[in-house]
Formats: sequence, structure tokens, C-alpha cells
Amino acid sequence: MEIDSRVTVRISALGGALKVALADPRDIKTYWGYKVTAPDVPFCQFAKSGRFDLVIATSRTGRQLKDVIADMSSRWKTSNSTLTAFGAPSQGLHEIAAREHRNLDDIADLVVNMIPNQATETVRTEEAVYASLSILNALANSG
Repeated sequence: MEIDSRVTVRISALGGALKVALADPRDIKTYWGYKVTAPDVPFCQFAKSGRFDLVIATSRTGRQLKDVIADMSSRWKTSNSTLTAFGAPSQGLHEIAAREHRNLDDIADLVVNMIPNQATETVRTEEAVYASLSILNALANSG
């Protein structure tokens, strides 16, 4: 095992001496967190690769959530593979797409402001991830 690697352990005994064993995350049937990946191709190429049947871009300049929630909900429920994209601390998705000589509205199915009325110029990426995933989780579990 490498130093600084993430491991999953299974508690096998409680009480006096706690006993744990390494566990294979694939053997855990409950949700264990989202997976972050970094493709080795530019964002626009990755988003349009055909791997995703729904691409949601998050942006403070996107359409208001209240205006797209019904459309987003129906698309989310029928999607088999969704990409939800977030900007970087130094530039948003519009700027990233422009750097690749593309228009974000042509790349994403929906460009959504997931945090309306944010009282700050930018939202930290980890905060945007939590906010967006909780909205998407609510959509997935709604009737």
C-alpha cells in the first residue's frame, strides 16, 4: 500500500481492542461517496465524447434553477450517464469553453445556476459540488 493512499476498512470487532481489516470498496453495497476523475482530453471534447446522455454545466451565469427544474428533473430521471461539470477557482466553465474556442451552451444540455442568489462572486468548488449533488439527489428520489 502506498503512503497517502485512500483505504477502506471494515470493523470486525468492537469492544476492548478494535479490530479492523482492509476492505475492497466494491464489496460495500452502500453509497461511499462520489468519484472524481480527471480526463486527459480538454473539457469540451470530453463533454461531447458521446459517453454522456446528459451534460449539466453549473455556472453563476446559468439559467435559474427554478426555471429549468422541471426539464432537468425529467432529463435526470431518464439519463443513464450524466456529466455534471463545475468550473475551476480561477475560471468558470464559460471561460474554459471559450479557451477551447467553443460556446458552453453548445457543449452542455443545461447550463444551470445551482446556487441562486449567492452572495459572493464565486462559490468554492467543494461547496458547489455539495449543493448541486443534493439537488440532483432530491430529483433522483422525487416521485
